[in-house]
Amino acid sequence: MSPPGRAWNEANLSEHPAVRQLAALGYTFVAAETLEAERESLKEVVLSKRLAKALRKLNPWLSDDNVHKAART
Repeated sequence: MSPPGRAWNEANLSEHPAVRQLAALGYTFVAAETLEAERESLKEVVLSKRLAKALRKLNPWLSDDNVHKAART
């Protein structure tokens, strides 16, 4: 049995197949650089602006105050 080649790495074995599967389910890939630009620091785990936008789309009856409270917690 020969040793694994250069293609034997995390990106090829898990990341790329996961991205392809999620794209097939309708998700959109966003590069890490784009997401990092939206953070104030690495301590900011939740991207509040993205979350608020999604909450408004899924729950149009929510008030702006409720959306802001939910996105901050």
